[in-house]
Amino acid sequence: MKSQLKVLVADDARQNVELLAKHLARMGHTPILAYNGVQAVQLFETEAPDLVLMDVMMPEMDGFEAAKRIKALCENRWVPVIFISAQGQEASIVEGLETGDDYLTKPINLAVLRAKIRAMQRIAGLQQLITDKADELERYYYRAKEEARVGSYIMDHIVNTPGLRDALFHYWISPAEDFSGDLVAAARTPGGVLHVMLADGAGHGLSAALNVLPLTQIFYSMTEKGFSLPTIVEELNHKINVLMPVDRFVSTVLAAIDTRENTIEIWNGGNPAPVFLNTAGEILYTWESMHLPIGILKRDQFDSRTDVFHWDEPGELYFCSDGLLEAQNPQGEQFGRERMTDTLSRTPQTARFPTMLNSLTGHLAGRSAHDDVSLIMVTIPRQNENTEVAESTHSPSNAVGAPAADQWQLKLSFGAKELSYLDAVPLIMNIVEQIESIKAHVNPLFLIISELFINALDHGLLGLESNIKHLPDGFEKYMDLKQARLSSLTQGRIHLGLEHTEKYGAPMLEIHIQDSGAGFNHPEHMNKELGTIESAHGRGIGLVRSLCTKLEYVGNGNEVKAYYTL
Repeated sequence: MKSQLKVLVADDARQNVELLAKHLARMGHTPILAYNGVQAVQLFETEAPDLVLMDVMMPEMDGFEAAKRIKALCENRWVPVIFISAQGQEASIVEGLETGDDYLTKPINLAVLRAKIRAMQRIAGLQQLITDKADELERYYYRAKEEARVGSYIMDHIVNTPGLRDALFHYWISPAEDFSGDLVAAARTPGGVLHVMLADGAGHGLSAALNVLPLTQIFYSMTEKGFSLPTIVEELNHKINVLMPVDRFVSTVLAAIDTRENTIEIWNGGNPAPVFLNTAGEILYTWESMHLPIGILKRDQFDSRTDVFHWDEPGELYFCSDGLLEAQNPQGEQFGRERMTDTLSRTPQTARFPTMLNSLTGHLAGRSAHDDVSLIMVTIPRQNENTEVAESTHSPSNAVGAPAADQWQLKLSFGAKELSYLDAVPLIMNIVEQIESIKAHVNPLFLIISELFINALDHGLLGLESNIKHLPDGFEKYMDLKQARLSSLTQGRIHLGLEHTEKYGAPMLEIHIQDSGAGFNHPEHMNKELGTIESAHGRGIGLVRSLCTKLEYVGNGNEVKAYYTL
């Protein structure tokens, strides 16, 4: 309440009114004078005083009734009413305190009145502070509500992408607050490899959600262009390291499931170990965290090496955030890793995912988990079960006789240094897919170029033998050997040429790749029909042949030309 007040004085005795008016003026306040209850109510409406001194016994309307009407006019503003009356009976005092805010009996002790007014000022000050804080909280509430609405809209549109509806992919997220700091993402590369990401931002709620939001665009755009898992995770780490404070790291696991090569490639930085079970419930492989969460290390300190596993039998791959393992029941017992794996192992394959969720719900017993909880299941099919999907993306006969498009050429050459760190095929495709006539053919062309380019690198320059993959843990040995030879590569070159031309009576893309290596035994692979190859390996050239109008190797196999009908 202000230090200088407007005080309404209501009393039918003029001398009382004048005495109070003089006393109030000496205190620095402004008196407003009324001589009955009706006049007091009218002046309250027009003058809006800060304090009311009200006699009880007055003509036309007594003080109690006038006070009730004044209180009704106050709405959200608190205006104290002090009754001043010659009636000192208990009943009158009780009614006065119930109707107003204080009660003084005549004759008035001016010192007591002065103290009462100051007390009312202090109370009013506290009342105003409470009102201001309440208004501030209300504004904060509506602002937070609007931010939550916009944030939820953005999160829904970022998270709910077509990749999450992949036939092999199932997931469940339970946020601890309005926003989830866990992010689930899934998408296919142009070559049909399924990329999966589970990111767990440090903290809870909106701050944790903001940690993981920058990851989505990078993950989806780089997957769409066909970049490898190590290249993607390097970029994710760099983005978080640059954008976020040092304590805003993100525990992340990324996976690449290649149903053509029958491989699961995983990078795990700070998340619980993904687990792969066969249909019988046996745990075939786990991927413990071998790296720090993304965002902690600088680019030159970061390790993007992945762990690759080749499967020979179908099953399911499970990921979870640490919120699932740390979820506590009413007794404080955590759900735990052992309970998770036991539940998965002893449950029939078709019921594992819902049974896992039911087990967690039963463990929580109606309580909410203290952290965001995420669970992902990826169905791992039988060998080459859906290879036919990738192979049927192109039908060259439909384009025969179409008018020739504008001719163009693209020539690139990669030396040993560039090959040691560049993810070359996505970079090539990023250029090519901008051309209008290519846009409808990106997926099959990615398969063709990547297969031929990888053959040139692996077999031509690095001298790797495919039969290594047939050994126990052969695929892992193959990848380790490739990384070792690639990191020590000091000489060698791969030339790539793309030419849009007219050939065999149709618009054609000629793909020409040549390496400086010793070549490889290409006739062995060229003479095999794709449908007759039982192994998961060695199907690449057969797949390329099925997609191209013509495929031909020259000399010792270090030069190849493929013709694709547009």
